[in-house]
Amino acid sequence: MWSGDAPTCEGEMLCLFVFTQFCDMLFFLAVIPTVCPDLPTPTNGESVGYNNMGTMNNRPVGAVATYTCADGYMLNGEATRTCQSTGMWDGSEPSCDCE
Repeated sequence: MWSGDAPTCEGEMLCLFVFTQFCDMLFFLAVIPTVCPDLPTPTNGESVGYNNMGTMNNRPVGAVATYTCADGYMLNGEATRTCQSTGMWDGSEPSCDCE
């Protein structure tokens, strides 16, 4: 039987725990910073740019992605998306439509 308070995560981290077969022992495996997945470049778009918090290999909570379109196309939708603590980007992917 489990005794004590349930484990919790603090801050912008994903905590991984494993419970043993005895249920009264908790082993801490790792604390992994939350990051968002890479965003695809829209058709007729330029590469997605990230602010100084985010790079192509590291997009932590709070990183902002900015979309731009190729010459002759205009952005349809929000130009920026922000990495959330859930590990997902807010909003939806915009498109680049012919002007």
